[in-house]
This record gives sequence, structure tokens and C-alpha cells, in this order.
Amino acid sequence: MTQSLRIESQHAAEDAIEGAYGHKALIEQAKGIVMALQGVDGPAAFQVLATRSQHANTKLHIVAEELVNAAANGKAAGVLAAY
Repeated sequence: MTQSLRIESQHAAEDAIEGAYGHKALIEQAKGIVMALQGVDGPAAFQVLATRSQHANTKLHIVAEELVNAAANGKAAGVLAAY
């Protein structure tokens, strides 16, 4: 493997890891919103988000972002009702 290819691969891996951790915080925040509004535990809240993600054919972090934004506007309960 050439040095430039190795460096390029390393940068791509670092970007992927950074993105995953960034999404993790958002997903955890969305889980907390589901837990508070529906009175469920963490795994059940994650399942709510994952199910919505699958049904909408949308990435999980996008579903989480929509819920967090709705919560910031006082509309999280309405968004969850749509799930």
C-alpha cells in the first residue's frame, strides 16, 4: 500500500468514527425524549427510533434529529404520535 493511499484511508476512517460519535449524542438525546414522553426504558426508546427509521427508510440519526428539533419547538409529542 502506498503512503498516500494509507494516509487517505486513515483520514476516511477518522471521519467515519467522528461522524458516528457525533450521531451517537444526537441519538442518545432523542432516546431521552422518548423515554420521558412514553415512560419507557432506554432499549425500548431506541426500538421506537429504530422502527421509525426502518419504516420511513431514513437514517436513524435523521429521525433522531427531527425529534430533537421538534422537542426544541415543543412538538415532540406530536412527532412521536406519528411514529
